[in-house]
Amino acid sequence: MGPAIDFNWQSEGEAETNGSPPPQTSSGLSWLVAAIFILALLLGGWFGFRRWQENRLGDLQAELQLVLDLEREAVTAGDGELFRDLQTNDPAWIAAQLLPRNQAFNRAAREVTRAGQSAAEAWANVLWREDGKAWQRIAFFHWDGSQWQRSGGSADYWGDTKRYAYEWGVLVIPESDLIWRTLISRFIAQRLPANAPQLTVSLLPQDGPALGWETPAASDVQLPSPRFWGLDEKGQPGEPFWSALAALLQPRPAVLRFVAPDASLFRYLGLAQSFARDYLPPNYDLEIIPAGSLPSDPRLWLPQVDGARLTPDAALIAAGYVRDLTDLMQHDLQFDQADFYQQIWQAGWWQDRMWMAPGHAVMNLIFYNREAFRQAGLPQPQAGWTWTELTAAASQLSHPQPDGGRYWGITDIFADLVWSYGFSWGSGCVAGPCLPALTPERREAALAWYGQHAGAALPDVSRLDETARELAHLRWLTLQQAAMWVSSPVEYETELSRLSLGVAPFPLSEAQVEAGEKMPASRPSTSLAPSSARVQPIPA
Repeated sequence: MGPAIDFNWQSEGEAETNGSPPPQTSSGLSWLVAAIFILALLLGGWFGFRRWQENRLGDLQAELQLVLDLEREAVTAGDGELFRDLQTNDPAWIAAQLLPRNQAFNRAAREVTRAGQSAAEAWANVLWREDGKAWQRIAFFHWDGSQWQRSGGSADYWGDTKRYAYEWGVLVIPESDLIWRTLISRFIAQRLPANAPQLTVSLLPQDGPALGWETPAASDVQLPSPRFWGLDEKGQPGEPFWSALAALLQPRPAVLRFVAPDASLFRYLGLAQSFARDYLPPNYDLEIIPAGSLPSDPRLWLPQVDGARLTPDAALIAAGYVRDLTDLMQHDLQFDQADFYQQIWQAGWWQDRMWMAPGHAVMNLIFYNREAFRQAGLPQPQAGWTWTELTAAASQLSHPQPDGGRYWGITDIFADLVWSYGFSWGSGCVAGPCLPALTPERREAALAWYGQHAGAALPDVSRLDETARELAHLRWLTLQQAAMWVSSPVEYETELSRLSLGVAPFPLSEAQVEAGEKMPASRPSTSLAPSSARVQPIPA
């Protein structure tokens, strides 16, 4: 045999000094010690990471709990500014918070039981009690760089959207809700009426109203995931979700109820007949209800009707009595925004969502007494005059009367002067359509103008209710105690019969006049300033 291979390598110059065998090494023991040491490091790192993760999740849970607590305080105190500051800037999400079920959720004492985070997105499982029952639902949050805000959801949480075909139709469901697919499908199959058209049910990964569309051939139903409605103590979809789904599966009510003013009831009865003939299925009817037969407080009857000729204020919308029409408008192929003047169309929107469909608008004008201007030696108002000229004329024409009253330079019980001043302030638009936004700066400028001149050039009606304003307006006109006043064009013939009457549009801003002077001669040099159209909308 040849010589054995020596694996005990030596460096150059290291020669064996004797023929004795090489010493035994402790490599096996060293490897064992090293392995134990590395394992200890790994275990320590893992336990440390777990401890850090638990602490981090605990901190996250506390941070999200604080958001919910502040949100509840804002809702309880009616602090809309704080509430909006706690929400992401998503108009659809904020509008969804006005739904009655979400208002009840936001007022409840809620507890974050679990939380998770992925980059700038977080979710929390929230527990609350209502009518003695425990409920839980998902809540989403977004980190805006300085604070957590409630948000509509995270695509990472919901997963892909799945479609499943059944005998009754199609179920569209996010991947996160697949655990309830069979349960929901059976529920739908058991409650659909016989011979119902093919149905598409979509469970949405964002909150909002439950909607349904029906055609002779098919029906579509959309409603938020059960996680937005509330799960029971076992983590199953709760009664609110099943009730909402069942309501959408049942045949629509055969009678639609619409509230109309008594004075125009006959007109709406005719419109109802035309609408039912052209648009409603044969088994539907449209009932017109006189507003005078209902309580004066619309909150008592709005939940029981489908629509009304009504101009709701922001408080009525924020209280959840008016339905968000944005999604319905966008899905209705027969609805055409081009049928409306843009200025009037804007009146139906609030917080970037559509709450009203304009029924008609009253474009008021400024009436003036020609004789009052002649006696004061002032030029007659005309198209293209400015707010500076209106204010100066109103201040000069206004003066106290011997009986202790006051002859006003201009009166306005509709607040159209304030609106028009705000919309035209700083605007250089003269060749419409002029659609300036009512920015905070414009709002402040308009209120400052009113505060500066109310009580001197024009009466302060801000503290009068609607009836008191109308009585004051009637007194000023009857006794001729105003040189100028804001009124409807339909009053022109009546006013012309009793005095020397002139009519002028709302003034322009200085910026608009300057822009008009720079326009080519071939283009119009004047245009109507943006004014407040008093709209009578039709909310749901």
